[in-house]
Amino acid sequence: MSNSQDSSKLLFPDLPFNMHERSKRAVRDIPLRQAVQSATTLKDTQRQDLARETFGDRHDDLRGLAGQIKQHTLDHLDWYLEQFVKAAELAGTSVHFAKDAAEANAICLDIAKREQCKLCVKGKSMVTEETHLLPALEEAGIETWETDLAEFILQLDG
Repeated sequence: MSNSQDSSKLLFPDLPFNMHERSKRAVRDIPLRQAVQSATTLKDTQRQDLARETFGDRHDDLRGLAGQIKQHTLDHLDWYLEQFVKAAELAGTSVHFAKDAAEANAICLDIAKREQCKLCVKGKSMVTEETHLLPALEEAGIETWETDLAEFILQLDG
């Protein structure tokens, strides 16, 4: 099978498919890897070009300022977090704090139980990935669907 045929089979496999086997094949597929690298580089270059076109000579100064703002926010995170909580609660939002992944998942499961939740649509969140919320919800008998395409594909693959 030629590389283009192999790439086509990789991108459009017969169903059902095994994600793990496909990923092993993708890593060995040089034309596919080159195409991904080219697309990634092109996207990054276009982003940089657009920023320079938009901000001109100030581009690097603005990037520096953005870095300073980020560092300031991290250095004063307690203050900003307090401001966020106040504003969120004034808007009617309940804010919860957890000391670890188990407590964070327990809070979510308690809310779901209180609301008699049977179905959950879960948005992409690094926190929920790190706490493994999806398996916790499923273990509690709550049917859960990912909204992030990549996470949804992984969910379908098991």
